[in-house]
Amino acid sequence: MTDDEALHPTLHAGLNLDGSPESIKRFYADWANRYERDTSAWNYAAPVTALYLLANLPEHPDLLIDPTDRDIEIMDAGCGTGLLARTLSDHGYRNINGFDLSAEMVGIAGNRNIYRQLEGNVDINEPVRDSWKNRFDCTLSLGVFTPGHVPPRALSQLTALTRTGGLIIVSTRVSYHESENYRQVSDQLEANGELRLIHSLRNASYTEDEKAHYWAYAVP
Repeated sequence: MTDDEALHPTLHAGLNLDGSPESIKRFYADWANRYERDTSAWNYAAPVTALYLLANLPEHPDLLIDPTDRDIEIMDAGCGTGLLARTLSDHGYRNINGFDLSAEMVGIAGNRNIYRQLEGNVDINEPVRDSWKNRFDCTLSLGVFTPGHVPPRALSQLTALTRTGGLIIVSTRVSYHESENYRQVSDQLEANGELRLIHSLRNASYTEDEKAHYWAYAVP
């Protein structure tokens, strides 16, 4: 067993899931009640980094929203227990929606009384429901594109959620970005005119065990 496995056995187990919805649901059903304690101990920084990006994005002709407008409609895709929503709400954002594969995690997120609309048992790999298509000004997905969880092709579902001129922010663990074909998928979506990369933070704070890249896209 490595030192990292001994220090963070739950984190190690999560990064070695097989990517199937069934295994992910089982894992998070068991972890839900300990999730916030553990991620706090690991100095999980993705929500704060996403907030920084919203406040510091460069102007771009394809970005037709103001990311600092507290009334923009946000989708927290893979919301977990609502750590991102808490950070956004604490800084004045009022129109936050969310979904997650784990009903147990969503149950905890719902107790925050922050989300306008919140649903569990939603698989980010599945086609977006009609009522959510091209609806959101800003879609954020943190901690989702990570080993053992979601394949890079799910990025296309985030574009389907986001309206023309809107914004998508995604985190990818460095190890995920290096081992998966995320950049190829992202480049192809750009070539297809579905996304436009407008900003990124490389090797930025994520958890104490690893850095992450953060990607900000406009939807042309």
